[in-house]
Amino acid sequence: MSSTTSYPQEKVELPAPVTAPARREGPGFLVTLLRCSVIFFGTLFLLDLFAEEPASHRAVKGCMGAMERHGRDHHHGQHPFPPVHKWKPFQGISHFELEPEIATGLTIKGAKTFGKIVFETSKLSDKVVIDLDVKTSKTDKNSEVTVVNDNGYITVNAPDTGRLKTFASAKIQIPSNLFGTYGLPKFEVDVPQHLVDLSGLPESLEIGELIVRVAKGFVKAGPVHTNTTQLTVVKGGLRGALTSARESTNIDVANGNVTVDITKISSGSEGSSTIHLGDGDLKGTFSVYNSTTIDVAKGSIYVTVDFADAETRAELSTKIASGDARVFVNSIAAERTFDAYHTSISGSQLITYPENFQGTVTSRNLVGNIKLAGKDLAVEKTLAGRVGKKGDSERNSVSVKAAKGDLDILIGDEVEDDE
Repeated sequence: MSSTTSYPQEKVELPAPVTAPARREGPGFLVTLLRCSVIFFGTLFLLDLFAEEPASHRAVKGCMGAMERHGRDHHHGQHPFPPVHKWKPFQGISHFELEPEIATGLTIKGAKTFGKIVFETSKLSDKVVIDLDVKTSKTDKNSEVTVVNDNGYITVNAPDTGRLKTFASAKIQIPSNLFGTYGLPKFEVDVPQHLVDLSGLPESLEIGELIVRVAKGFVKAGPVHTNTTQLTVVKGGLRGALTSARESTNIDVANGNVTVDITKISSGSEGSSTIHLGDGDLKGTFSVYNSTTIDVAKGSIYVTVDFADAETRAELSTKIASGDARVFVNSIAAERTFDAYHTSISGSQLITYPENFQGTVTSRNLVGNIKLAGKDLAVEKTLAGRVGKKGDSERNSVSVKAAKGDLDILIGDEVEDDE
């Protein structure tokens, strides 16, 4: 007997298939880079609104390293150089006492060489004393570092390549009793990565020709009297007060800022000053004797000018290719006559002259607004510009030109009704 057991078939629901969630594509590299750039520059912009110094400048300075920090804060104990107290001292002559008539300069060579040059006034000797402090990062087994005295011109030779680094500093003491015209006929300093401090030179000293060349570093100017002065910095800066040379004063900084006051002259009234910046900001006060020329390729100009009393007709020239210029002429000597030229390619200019100005002011630009105003200044509109005349229109002349940028020129006190 067979029995059959049957089970009812139950309908079982199958689970829903599991599907992977759709994968969201992240932003591409260029989009991410663009977002980061917007955030970065937006942050800089907001910081600029509330900071005295532009945040973009602080970012650049932070990237330039310790050398830049030293130039800004060397009075506050910061030092740009690595510690060298454990380095190996140079085994050779490092002390020189030279007669003033043959002491002509100091050159330090070597791409891996750094240090500082400090000038001081000496009351204990009638000779120029040069003390070198030379150290190497390791023992100089092959005598790669040498010091040569070529009839009063000292040269420190250090290697450009290899693992040997050199610290080479100098203290140069000049006698305080060194009087007379050109007590030092010529003195030259040529260094690779250094701070050169001229502020300790005796003010009674007269140097025929003073030349300072720095590849990377800073110059602290001093009130030394010269016939000609040439200060050159490839990358770094210059700061301080300088006495105008009898004949010519030249400052040339390829990359870096300059803050300098040239308000006195060694003697006479015919000295010429030329300041050239490749990329940097210029600030300072200048007395115009024979001529003053300011030329900035990229950066800014913020200067105060006084036309000193002299018989010759003076010339003032400010030029800037990219950036803004602010030129404030504080005073014009009673009998002084001059020609002035203010030129820019891209950037605004604010130019002011005192109440006693007499002459003709011409201004024109291709793009931008022009404002020419002043009490007793007769202003006429011309093609792409303005012309203003006051008093003796032939006495002095001022020309203000720009390719692109606003021009704001004020002669004496402003009059509200002037256009």
